[in-house]
Amino acid sequence: MKNGNIKLVVTEGAPSRLLQEHSPARMQLAKLIDRRLGIEDRVRALAEAGAKLKEAADAEGHAAAALGALDAEETRIMSIWAQGSGPMPVLDRTRRQKLEDAVHAAAAQAAAARKAAAANGAEQQRENATLKALEPQFAVLIAEVISETVDPLMSDYEATNKVLASKAARIQEAFTTIRGIAEAVGNPTAARPAFVIMEKLTEKIRTISGRAAPDGVNHGAAWMAFAARLRSDPIAELDA
Repeated sequence: MKNGNIKLVVTEGAPSRLLQEHSPARMQLAKLIDRRLGIEDRVRALAEAGAKLKEAADAEGHAAAALGALDAEETRIMSIWAQGSGPMPVLDRTRRQKLEDAVHAAAAQAAAARKAAAANGAEQQRENATLKALEPQFAVLIAEVISETVDPLMSDYEATNKVLASKAARIQEAFTTIRGIAEAVGNPTAARPAFVIMEKLTEKIRTISGRAAPDGVNHGAAWMAFAARLRSDPIAELDA
C-alpha cells in the first residue's frame, strides 16, 4: 500500500502478488479497502481541523482572562491608593485598549470558529456514518473470500473420502470373503475358528469406524485471524 491506496507494483526479481490473477471478491475487497482508507484519511483531517478550531475558539477565553487580570491589577492599585495618600494613579489606558481590542477580535474569531466547528463536526458524523455503512459490504466480501479459500480444502476432503471409501469397500469384501469361507466348511464346529477370525475382524472394523478424534488445533481462531487480515489486506492468505 502507498498513500493509503493499494497499488500494483513490481518488486525486483519478481512481480507483486497483486499482479497475479485474483478472484472478483478479492478485487472488490481491494477497492472497498481503498475507499475505507480514503474516508479514514478525511476523518483524521477533519479531526485535526476540529482541534485547530477549538484552539481558535479558546483564544476568546484567553483574551478575556488577560483583560480580567488587568481589571484585578487596576482594582488593587486603586485600593492601595485609596488607603494611602498621594496623587491618584494614572492607569495604562493604552494597555487596556489593546486588551479590549484583543477580546473583541478574539470574540469574532471564536464565533467564526464555533460555526466552522459545527460544520466540521457534522461532516465528521457523515463520514463516520459512511464508514459504518461499509461494514455489511466487508462482511459479504470477506465471507466470499473465506468460502473460496475452503474450496481447495473441500477438494482434498473429497479426494480423501474417495480413497477411504475404496479402502472401506475392500475391507468389507475381506469380511464377506471370510464369512463365505467359514460358511463353506459346512460343519459349524469345524468352521468355528474361521468364524472367530471373522468376529475379530468385525471388532477391528467397529473400532476404526468410530468418530475421529479432534486434532487439537483451534481452527476457528485461524479463520477469525484470516478474516481480520482481509479487512486491510485483500490478498491475505490463511495460515497453514
